[in-house]
Amino acid sequence: MPYLNNDLVRHLAGRADAGSVFIPEGPAGLEPLHAVYGKGCLGAIEETLMAGERRIMSFFDRVSIVRINTEQIAGFDPSFASFCNINTPEEYFRLRGCERDNVASDGPFEEALAGNRND
Repeated sequence: MPYLNNDLVRHLAGRADAGSVFIPEGPAGLEPLHAVYGKGCLGAIEETLMAGERRIMSFFDRVSIVRINTEQIAGFDPSFASFCNINTPEEYFRLRGCERDNVASDGPFEEALAGNRND
């Protein structure tokens, strides 16, 4: 996640509590890799793992979920670049190429991010 937004991370962490998941919502939906998980979620996480579930959202029905909506996120990160994720060398090089192109043209890099959002 190369474009983490410090202010957004501080906002999420500042709202967190011990028993909840504070999860931002982007244009593509919930962003579980960018969420803040309270220590009170550990029991539900452990039960889910012991049951063979591996999806990060598998335990969400057992804990309190607080969604941070897209309007709130846009106040910190209007392009939602924070949710860009790099999983392969090809994604990395494509993103770097778009960054160079945008520095020269001073344009938005939304195209580079479109294929790199977290699911």
